[in-house]
Amino acid sequence: MVKISPLSSKESAHADSVWSVCFASSSSSENDLIFTGSLDETVSAWKASDSGEIEKKEDYIGHTLGAVSVAASDSGLVASSALDSMIRVWELESSETRTVIECAPSESWEIAFEPGKNSKHIAVAGGVSGTVKLFSTVANSTDSTSAHQTHNDAKFSYEVPVREEHQNRFVYSVSYSSNGKYIACGTTNGTVALFDAESGKVLGQFDGHKLPVRSVCFSPDSKCLYTASDDGFIHIYDVTSKQLIDSFSGHTSWVLSIAASPDGNSLVSGSADKSVKLWDVSSRQCIQIDKSHKDAVWDVSFNTHGTRVASVSSDKSVSIFTYN
Repeated sequence: MVKISPLSSKESAHADSVWSVCFASSSSSENDLIFTGSLDETVSAWKASDSGEIEKKEDYIGHTLGAVSVAASDSGLVASSALDSMIRVWELESSETRTVIECAPSESWEIAFEPGKNSKHIAVAGGVSGTVKLFSTVANSTDSTSAHQTHNDAKFSYEVPVREEHQNRFVYSVSYSSNGKYIACGTTNGTVALFDAESGKVLGQFDGHKLPVRSVCFSPDSKCLYTASDDGFIHIYDVTSKQLIDSFSGHTSWVLSIAASPDGNSLVSGSADKSVKLWDVSSRQCIQIDKSHKDAVWDVSFNTHGTRVASVSSDKSVSIFTYN
């Protein structure tokens, strides 16, 4: 049976709580690149060596309030969203700014890149607008006055349906399916909505959660959707039928983040109960618990090879685990 094994931990990686983490692949580096976003207003890039040593590569600055989400694309981009209502997109190889997207106040939360080497869009959990917005990450080539483009034009605005009993539609979380066909989001009232990524059409809603859904992710084959909620449960839904398949319980506080392994066999979750949990998808069982963090675990992420897991916490640290 697979397990996660602690490899390394970087204490005081940031000056404040670390809310987001992602892995990125770089052609110029043989090691994993890890990006973290913190309430200290910085996005940091880290190198993780074969031995697991975590060394800071550089800080990406520009945000004037805390960074709440980071994401990496298959096409060589890294992006962050922050409480300053800005989304900043950088070139991974050069670290240069590709574009800056201006959002309305409280309308830039979790972000997710369109999958694929030709990725040109980024989905943004729209917060108070009750929407998921899709923005272009391609700079305007006719603009010769600046090195990057600042814009606020959305290609699509996917609106979460309103139910009479669920008037509050604040959208916290967003995820693209790996086949690029779907976008899913989670809201403060427990609503989970599924959209057609091309047309923006609402394909359905998933019932079951009663409290905020902080994180959503698809299975690698795009057939299932996993959701993590403040109600302490992780749900598995069938994307086609929109039915609840099963629930995982075991966290004793809010489940803040969830990530699916590239092999499709496991889930990793992070919680306000300070733990990282590894779940076996086939048996629907928690098979391992790590309690090395000293505060809430805000985000977890698998690398693209499915060999490592990263977690970040309010204790200001970033931890690396092997997965095998």
